Formats: sequence, structure tokens, C-alpha cells
Amino acid sequence: MPDDSFDLGLVESHLVMLNGYIALISYYGETATFYISILGEIGVKESWTKLFIVGSLSTVERPIGAGKKGNILFMTKDDELVCFDLGTQKIVELGFEGDMCQMVSGMYPTLLYSP
Repeated sequence: MPDDSFDLGLVESHLVMLNGYIALISYYGETATFYISILGEIGVKESWTKLFIVGSLSTVERPIGAGKKGNILFMTKDDELVCFDLGTQKIVELGFEGDMCQMVSGMYPTLLYSP
């Protein structure tokens, strides 16, 4: 789980499915840092395992979802859709912005889960 020294009122959190696990993506706006944790056992608070700390993504605003291949879809502050690859730790711009971004983000399970 994220560092307890942060004010939880300043944290934006999202539950997603990541590689078959329930995952929590927590975004700390003050530091532009994301913590990605997975739940080992439902109902057991201590079973959360921190997988990644992704820092200094100042252009990224909020996560939208996650795919089976370790990709996380984010919306940027400029209203663009980007994909973060957990394996390579790189952001890939998907070429969608504005209204088109909303349409594509609504279809993200199809885009990210396709073989």
C-alpha cells in the first residue's frame, strides 16, 4: 500500500483488474507519483503487495484502466490518451485527444484486452 505519511485526502485511487488481480492505482498529485498494488487475498488488508512506484509523470492526470499485458491507460492534463507499459516503464502516446479520447477510453477494455 502507499506510504502512510501522505495525506489520504490528496490521493486519487482507482481499482482495476491487472493481470488477473485486483489492483489499486493511487495517484499522489503533489509528487506526480503513482503507486500500483495488487490484492493477494480478498478480505485480508495485509495481503496488498506494492508492485510499482511510478514517479514524476507530471503530464499524466488520472488512470482509466489496465490491460492483461501490463499496460495502464491514462488521461493526460492536455486531454490526451496515453498508455504506460509496466514492463518497459515507458509512456506511449496513442494519438487520441479531446472528444475522440472520451470515445476511445470508453472502449479501452476491447483495446487493451485483445490478443
